[in-house]
Amino acid sequence: MADAIEETLADRLQRAVPRMIALPVGRRLGEGMDRGHYLMVYSTRREHLTAAAAFIAGGLAAGDRCHYALDAEDIPALHAALSDAGFDPEGAEMRGDLFIASVEDMYLDEGEFRPSRALEWVADALGSALQPGYPGVRIGGDVGRVLNLGVAPELLVQYEAMADEVIGGYPEATALCAYDAEFVGTREAWGLIASHPTILHERYQHQNEMYGRDGGGEQANPVTWLRYLGEDLETRARNAFLAALLDDSTQPLAVAELDGTPVLANRAFEDLTGMRIEEHPEEFRGFFVPLARDLREDQTLRRELDFETPAGDVVPLLVLAHSVVGPAEGRRYVCVFASDIAGERETRRALRRERDVIAKLMDTSPAGISMVDRDGTIVFANAHAESILGLEKSRLRDRTYDAPDWNSTDFKGDPIEEGERIFDRVMREGRTVLDFEERIERPDGSRIYLRINGAPLRDEGGIIEGVVFGLHDVTDLHRAEELRDRKLSLLSSLASCETLVEATEMVLDDVMELAEVEAGAIRFSREDDFTYYVTRGFSPTFVRAESHLTTLDADGVPVRDDAGRVILDCVCGRVLRGEVPLGHREFTAHGSFYIGDAESWLAELVEREPEDRVYRAR
Repeated sequence: MADAIEETLADRLQRAVPRMIALPVGRRLGEGMDRGHYLMVYSTRREHLTAAAAFIAGGLAAGDRCHYALDAEDIPALHAALSDAGFDPEGAEMRGDLFIASVEDMYLDEGEFRPSRALEWVADALGSALQPGYPGVRIGGDVGRVLNLGVAPELLVQYEAMADEVIGGYPEATALCAYDAEFVGTREAWGLIASHPTILHERYQHQNEMYGRDGGGEQANPVTWLRYLGEDLETRARNAFLAALLDDSTQPLAVAELDGTPVLANRAFEDLTGMRIEEHPEEFRGFFVPLARDLREDQTLRRELDFETPAGDVVPLLVLAHSVVGPAEGRRYVCVFASDIAGERETRRALRRERDVIAKLMDTSPAGISMVDRDGTIVFANAHAESILGLEKSRLRDRTYDAPDWNSTDFKGDPIEEGERIFDRVMREGRTVLDFEERIERPDGSRIYLRINGAPLRDEGGIIEGVVFGLHDVTDLHRAEELRDRKLSLLSSLASCETLVEATEMVLDDVMELAEVEAGAIRFSREDDFTYYVTRGFSPTFVRAESHLTTLDADGVPVRDDAGRVILDCVCGRVLRGEVPLGHREFTAHGSFYIGDAESWLAELVEREPEDRVYRAR
C-alpha cells in the first residue's frame, strides 16, 4: 500500500516542488545518535533486527547500559547480529551491561498489558542504569509487537504518552520504540506520532512537528498539517510513511497552485467532493481559484458553501483555506481542509428550533421559571415568575434567592433552617427536589405561599453551575385548605361545647386568629339593644362604656327615630342601622366590621361626619 501511495501522492508533490531533501539515518543508529525519544518504523523483520542491533551496538560502544525487548523468537537472531558487529552479547549480559528480554516478559503482567506495569519497567531500567555510573542508558523494544497479543491500540497510545514523560526526565537516556509500518499507517498511529520527538523511517530522520499534540484529534488541526506541508514539503512527499499518514487521514485535504492547478488531494477529499485530479482538473480549478483570489498571505479563509460534485450532488462544506509556501523558489500554494457540515447544519437548525420552543415555553408556562447561578444570584426569570414575585426583571436580576427582605418562612411561619432551603439542598444533593414549600413577602408587603421544584444545571464536566426553579403560587389553594381545616376544627370543637358562652368564645377566638387582630367582641340582640356577649382584648373600661348601643335620654329612656326604631349609638349601631356607607372593605351588610388602626380610622370618618354622630360614647 505504501508503494502505491508513493507513486501517486508523493509523485504529484514532486512535480510541483522538484527539489528533494534527505537526512540519511546511517547504517548504524548508534553512531552520533542524539539522546532523546525515537519512533522507528520498519517494514520487514530483517529491517527491525538490523536497526535494533545497530542501536544496541552504538550504546555499548559508548559505554551505555542497554535494555531491549522483542519477540522471543527473534532474540537468537539479535544475538547473532550483535556478534556479527563485533560485540559479545552474552558477556555484556553477564556484566550487566545488556538486558535482552521478550516483549511478553517486559510489557505484560500476568498475560495482560498494563501501562502502569510497563512504565515501572521503563523507570527501573532508566534509574538503575545511571546508579552504577554509566554515562547513559539506551532502552528500546519492538513495542508494536504487543498488538499481536490482543492489546487495544488506544491502550498502547496511552502508554507511549506516559512513557515519553518518564523518558523526558532522564537527559542521559536514549529510547527507541519500534513499530511495524502496517500499524503506523492506521488512524491509531496518530497518538504515537504525537508522543515521539523524532521519527526514523527508511533513510530519513524527521523532526516531528506534531510532537506533544493531542494524538488523533490533531489530524483535524490545520496548523499541524500546514507544518507538515510547509518548509519540508518535498521530503515529506518522498517519504512513503508520512504520505500514508496523509492519505489515511480522515480529514479531507487538498493542495493546489494559485492558478488552481491541483497538486494533491487525499482520499478523504476525493471521497467528499467526488473529484479526482486525473479526471476533474477543471473542477479543481473552479473550486480553488475563488479561494486563491480571496486568500491573503498569512491568512486563514473560512467559508461555507454548497458544493456541487461532478455527479451533480450538492454537499454543504466548511472550507478552511491557508496559504502555504514551498521551499522550491518560494512558490505559494493553497492548502484546503474541507468538512461535510450537513450534520452540523441540521444540528444548528435543531438547536434553533429547540431554543425557539424553550423560549415559547418560558413565555407561556403557567409556572414561574427562574434560574440562579452557583452563588445563589438570580440570573433569569420569565414573565410569570416576575408576576409571582412582584418584581420587574430589572429589579429581580442580581437579587439573591436568600435576600433578607424576602422574609422567608415555611408554611407555618417558622424560619427555614440554615442550609435547608431548596437551593441549598439541590446544590448539596445534586438532584432534583420537588414540592418544597416556602412563604415569602413581596415588595408590596403581601405574603404568598410558593410550592417550588428545583433541578441542578451542570456544565460539560458535570459540575453544578446553577439551579433552575419552577415556582407555583399556591396562596389561594393554601388559604382555601387552611379555611377548610379551620372550619372542620371549629365545627368539631363546637360540637364539644356545653354552653352558649363557651361556643361563642370559641367562635370569637377563631375569627380573631383568622383576621389576625388583637381585640374583638360579639354582640347579641336583646330587646332593643345589642350588648356585648363575649369580648377579647378590650379593657374593662372600654367594655363598660361600649357594651350598650341604645341611645338613652336624660331619664334613661331609649330614644327612637321617626320610624319608631331605637337609635343605636356608636359605630356598631350606625353600621347596623345602615347609616355608615358600605364602601369601606371593613364593613359587612350585617353589622360586623374589623379595623387595623381604630384611631386613624375614626379620624378619617370624623372628617366626613360630625363626631357626635360617629362615636358618642367616649
